[in-house]
Amino acid sequence: MKKQMLIIQIATIFIGSIVGAGVCSGRELNQFFASYGIAGFLGLILCGLLYILFGKIIISISTLNKVKSYNEFVDLVCPEMVARFINIVLTLFLLSSTSIILAGSGSIIHQHFGVPKWVGFLIMIGCSSLFLRKNTKGLFEVNGIVVPTLLIIMSVIFFAYIFKNPSHMTYSYMFLIPRQKSNIFLSSVVYVSFNLLTIIGVLVPLANEIQKPKELTKGIIVGSIVLTIMSMYIMFLMRKCFLHRFQMFIVCLTLWKIDFILNIT
Repeated sequence: MKKQMLIIQIATIFIGSIVGAGVCSGRELNQFFASYGIAGFLGLILCGLLYILFGKIIISISTLNKVKSYNEFVDLVCPEMVARFINIVLTLFLLSSTSIILAGSGSIIHQHFGVPKWVGFLIMIGCSSLFLRKNTKGLFEVNGIVVPTLLIIMSVIFFAYIFKNPSHMTYSYMFLIPRQKSNIFLSSVVYVSFNLLTIIGVLVPLANEIQKPKELTKGIIVGSIVLTIMSMYIMFLMRKCFLHRFQMFIVCLTLWKIDFILNIT
């Protein structure tokens, strides 16, 4: 029972590491997948497989060499000069991602509750500080709340929509999704590569602390499957407001505000 619970916790951390960075907020799914029409769903499946492959590689290298941080990981797999450059870029990327999350929290609270942006900014800093003090335990706790909540919300919206519109699940209807781009393979690889920058910063120290490669790998497999399904939910629901998806600040929040549950048409 403890092993199964650990696998679920690792899966939530894996999902939260990607969703928390805003990569699965909706706008990125629109850019990398929804613009390719129905082929975007195949791209999401490819991403799930690549997550599992690269996740297993990262865990294997980290556990075998007892790597403790992403800096050590990069130093191990890259030549010295290249490693220095990548570590600088990766550090700047993680710092900028954190800044974007903090700024975004203020904007979201201001947009939906009308309070000043700095209030949301301070709330996010306070919450982050509380969980960071607990190290890995804090990761388990925050993702154990946020990820299931997000999954439940998206599942409720998706199944409510399907219940009201069962004909929209047919292949012929889904094939009507407009296609604006080609080369979904390249887009999927770029998307996964972008996410790996975030994943490395979480998986490497996690693998060093847990030291259970099998459970870590299984957790990544579960997390990849759930993340792929959740991404498909979001991409599918984007068709409900296809003409307005480019103007959405946060697609997931916009989908929640649209009357999917009370008045789906």
